[in-house]
Amino acid sequence: MAHYATLSMVKQRLRVEDTSLDDELEGYIDEIDTYVNRKLRTTLGHKNEYGDDIILPLTTSTIPKLTYDLNTIANDLVVGKFRHETTADADLWKKADTELEEYLANEFGWSESGSYRLNPNITFTPTSGIAGSTVTVSGSEFGIRNKLKVHFNGQEMATTPDPLITGDIGDFSSTTFTIPAETNAGTYELKVVGIMPVDWKKFGLKTGHARHRFRVV
Repeated sequence: MAHYATLSMVKQRLRVEDTSLDDELEGYIDEIDTYVNRKLRTTLGHKNEYGDDIILPLTTSTIPKLTYDLNTIANDLVVGKFRHETTADADLWKKADTELEEYLANEFGWSESGSYRLNPNITFTPTSGIAGSTVTVSGSEFGIRNKLKVHFNGQEMATTPDPLITGDIGDFSSTTFTIPAETNAGTYELKVVGIMPVDWKKFGLKTGHARHRFRVV
């Protein structure tokens, strides 16, 4: 099971060099997992704005992802809880708990809809090229198993693969299309859009899009 805190880091903070406290500290780590998950669930809800389930605990493969900052705060929470219960010193616990609240507010508090708002993004290579050249596009934070279309200069492109469908965490990679041969030199919009099934609208669900600029030379 994934944890927000790391036993080795907790032991380093507490200057514990042997394994005598491992079982006890792992118990604290489990408690902090539950605490952080409860805070995250309250903040994020159960589904994102596309209607996809938000999976907890967060990991480096979920959306949103487990970040270094959240890992650091979780380590501080474990150490703070241990010190509070063993020495009655609550200072670190209070500080770490405040940092957790600030982290959640800064990372997720702006979503007015009450559902976690994804941030679809795309990368592509090359970033410029001649008419007729092949472009490879990858993306992340679209809807899970969502059908996508690639548009270049407002025109829908044939892609490989076709259809283009995102994976289990809303990502895709190594999708290619060809710049139309008649395209003149200049800067054009490259856009990837999610195709919304008809029945999504009646449930208030959304799909994502991301855009960038591509220069034809």
